Amino acid sequence: MALGQKLPTRTLPATRSSKVLTTVRASAQGKELKVCTAKVCKRQGSGQVLRFLQDLGIDQNVLHVQDTGCLGSCGNGPNMVLAPTGETFSHVATPTDACQVLTAFCGIQAPDNIVQATQLRLAGNAAAGEGRFEEAEQAYTSALQLLGEPTRPVSSTSTSSNGAAVKVRAGGAYLVLCNRAAVRLQLKRTHDALEDARAAVEQAPPSFVNGWVRLIDCHYAAGQPAEAAAVLARALTVCPQLKSTPEYRSIVHALKKAGCKVSA
Repeated sequence: MALGQKLPTRTLPATRSSKVLTTVRASAQGKELKVCTAKVCKRQGSGQVLRFLQDLGIDQNVLHVQDTGCLGSCGNGPNMVLAPTGETFSHVATPTDACQVLTAFCGIQAPDNIVQATQLRLAGNAAAGEGRFEEAEQAYTSALQLLGEPTRPVSSTSTSSNGAAVKVRAGGAYLVLCNRAAVRLQLKRTHDALEDARAAVEQAPPSFVNGWVRLIDCHYAAGQPAEAAAVLARALTVCPQLKSTPEYRSIVHALKKAGCKVSA
């Protein structure tokens, strides 16, 4: 494959691993993969590719994935660049293309179940955004089945080809659970939504704001404002950034209206 040329979608070797996420060489450590999200590339699908890569849960000490401004060659987008080497890639329009870049140039292999689960979650997000909540719920459920619906956080330490240990993290079941909780609320399945939200908070990093917001929403929808207030108090001790979100003011207002004592 020539750098800056269209990615061949069938000719790159794609070795898959049964582990959650396995790196095959340590040379990717300390690198950044920057995805152009300027107007033209975004219209060509770079936003979804960026979200897909970030949602794989790659340890940022191994490879940091972020957005960037225009890289030029807009007609060949979506484009991305690997720093500090400066290698550029064009026509990276799908998760399959993105995985080929990870495998061939970053030494990172994502197993099929995580790739498929991430794609299903993105499809669920699209369906939910259009009000197709039952379709979204099915997509999220299928994603969780692929991930094995773990009830505890999953992590793995793999060894690269030169013997260096590389820490990696699971591919985001808590994200799927959080989203499924949201659509189940829309479907008036409050108990199921509450169970999903609890599981999401248990599995997620403490800084996962959406998980705390979702759990508070579910308790409130279930007619449990006191429990919602207790979750808010607990969330603020481990996730203080919640206070700076737009949702925080709405939560405080609703809980006060329900008679709960909440400090603003």
